[in-house]
Amino acid sequence: MSTKTIYKRIALVAVAALGAGVLSVAPANAATTTYATAETLALATSSAVTPTVSAGTTLDFLSRGIITTTGGTAVAAAAVDAADTAYKTLTAGATASGTVYATAQLNFLIQSASKASIVVSGGTISSSSGAEGLNGSNTVATVTTGAMGVVVTPSVAAGATFTVSAYTGAGVTSVTPTNGVLAGIWTFTVASASAAGVPSLADSTITQQAGIAKGVAATTVLTYDTGSRMGNGTVGLIYVNLKDAYESQIATGTLTAQTTAGTVNVVVAASVGAGDSYAAVTAFDSVANSGTGAFWVYVNQPVANTAGSATVTLTLSGTVIGTKTLSWGGDAATIALVSASSSSNFANGYAAYASGNVKNLNVVYTVKDAAGNAVTLTRQPTLSDGTGSLLGASLSAATDTSGTAAAADIDTLYQTSSNGYGLATMLVPSSTLNGAGSYTLSFVNAAGATIKSSVNTATVSIGGTNSFTASWDKATYAPGDIATLTIAAKDAYGNAIANGTAATGLDLVVSTAGLTAVGTAATATSLFSAGVITQKYAAGNTDGSYAFSVDITTATPQSASVGAVKITGAAGTSNADVLKAIVSLIASINKQIAALQKALLRR
Repeated sequence: MSTKTIYKRIALVAVAALGAGVLSVAPANAATTTYATAETLALATSSAVTPTVSAGTTLDFLSRGIITTTGGTAVAAAAVDAADTAYKTLTAGATASGTVYATAQLNFLIQSASKASIVVSGGTISSSSGAEGLNGSNTVATVTTGAMGVVVTPSVAAGATFTVSAYTGAGVTSVTPTNGVLAGIWTFTVASASAAGVPSLADSTITQQAGIAKGVAATTVLTYDTGSRMGNGTVGLIYVNLKDAYESQIATGTLTAQTTAGTVNVVVAASVGAGDSYAAVTAFDSVANSGTGAFWVYVNQPVANTAGSATVTLTLSGTVIGTKTLSWGGDAATIALVSASSSSNFANGYAAYASGNVKNLNVVYTVKDAAGNAVTLTRQPTLSDGTGSLLGASLSAATDTSGTAAAADIDTLYQTSSNGYGLATMLVPSSTLNGAGSYTLSFVNAAGATIKSSVNTATVSIGGTNSFTASWDKATYAPGDIATLTIAAKDAYGNAIANGTAATGLDLVVSTAGLTAVGTAATATSLFSAGVITQKYAAGNTDGSYAFSVDITTATPQSASVGAVKITGAAGTSNADVLKAIVSLIASINKQIAALQKALLRR
């Protein structure tokens, strides 16, 4: 009889057994031949609701009550029909383990080219298909050749283990079922009834998500609590996914949320819906589990346009499973320029955004609520009250909400409560205006009120570098001093060159015999800030004058700036000092000789 014929007969027997009520879990057929000829013990790890039998070469069984499995080789379900089964297989004496419920029904399939057995210790074979021998205690099933399927149920108490092993070979019989080669052995632990179905906080997910605008669905699910204060007017979200200690989904119970401020709405769903945020109207809400174990809790801001917080207590059928404190920022109340980070030197004619331009992101601002919290914004402030060289200037309206300025082509970065500042790009239209100017930042808050910053002064340069100077911070340096060389550039009108302008053509030479560059060396790609570029040097230990030369490409031709740096007070003694000391010593000796001669004459 061929192996294929045996498979077909097994399938027919299984179908008949199912109709007679012998099998509690129906077999299904699949077309996979992954382990058709290997001496393999396979455990079905998936469970179909309506199994069917299809023409094929391998008999598939379905399991119930598996919580977790560790080990074995995973075999995916074949795409034959909806009832195809996923497996874990063992060969060549391999071992694996798992955790199951006390009511588990585990379906195993052994395939062998010779005699084979399935031996159960601590459980029983509740039904079989294709077995030619079954002992009186229903713990051993054997087959002469081909395939055999069995359903195993545990008989040990919760917390105890039981095993299912398979052997193949000519010596395997119903009397000597282990007289062969071990194909594999599974060791299962029966889950404790007190732990199964009981929420385990270590295995569950209860996390605060990023706030959302009303009527907007959440796009991601965080497995950790967001640490950001939510924006004014947004809806707070808490995601709940309950599992027991065996990582099995909690299918029963009622989840209740109660908040100390604001209102809540509890939804039982695996994903958040756009319309659910409008239903939060009370401080107490609950919903029965639908079997998924997944919930969303919506929390509305306690007081509109006002900074505040709410502590939400979550209970499952009366047992507290967690608390979360959510915080909101209030409406925008103040806006200010971050002077230390913002540019005060802008370029005339910078009226169009250019990818990668280094003059982008040159205005740094912060918007805070009445409580002094940095708030999350979804739009930029605008420039108002421009005077002097900044008449007609504006802030870029391009949008970017990535939260990072890593990309070179970003010219707008919205403020968030976590970074505490926003970035914008000053756009100055082409004109003849240059020199001093001023502006304020303006923002319309949620209440419709316009808030403004204090007046900020700045300088606008026109054209490129027209002239430059090079100077040192001291006339003379001692050994070990840090010397600073400052290169200052101006336009044709004497204005400091705009921030972000490159030092085109920079040729900087300093004698390395006396001065060593510190930090990144200034080059032709270095950028001016506040109209200057600085380079630091460490003064050496040898006295002397050391030459330097600085040159930059300018609109009006200019000679290089040259000169010398002096170092004095080096350690050690100079030749002049030595000669002076010798002369002094000789004079002292001569005086002593003369005094000695006088003393001898007196005698």
